[in-house]
This record gives sequence, structure tokens and C-alpha cells, in this order.
Amino acid sequence: MRVAVVLLTVVPLDRVARVVLVNGDEVLAEWDIHCDGRPAVALLDELARMQLAARRLGLAIIVRDADTRLADVIALAGLTDVLHS
Repeated sequence: MRVAVVLLTVVPLDRVARVVLVNGDEVLAEWDIHCDGRPAVALLDELARMQLAARRLGLAIIVRDADTRLADVIALAGLTDVLHS
């Protein structure tokens, strides 16, 4: 008989921002973004894709309460106006 042993490592995630889906001034949904260290390009890519999808539906996302690490990365990428952070 074979037995598989699986070891899981739990990595604490830091809250880096809050994403808000809006239709004009109306808030439709809100959720937190967490990451396990420095915000990466993949996170920016996902935020930009969410914004594109929202705009196709006539909506928008706003990044609120971004920690300094994420705000710096957003600014460096030139996405501050796109993500309304």
C-alpha cells in the first residue's frame, strides 16, 4: 500500500488594497486584495484586466487604500489614472 504525504506551507498574506466596482457613484461590490510580499507585475496585470472588463460593461474599478508598495508600483507603471488609486 502506498501512502502520500502532503506538506502544506501557509504563507501569511498582507492586505495591500481594496478594489471597488462602481457604476457612476453607486458601489456595486468591494473586495480586498492580498499578496504574499511585494506587489508583482501579475497583480498589476490583473487589475488592468479587471478595469478593462468593467469598462466594457460600462462600469469601473477603483483601487482604494493601497499600501505604499502597491501605490508606488501602480505609479511606476503609469496606471494611476487608469485605476483611480
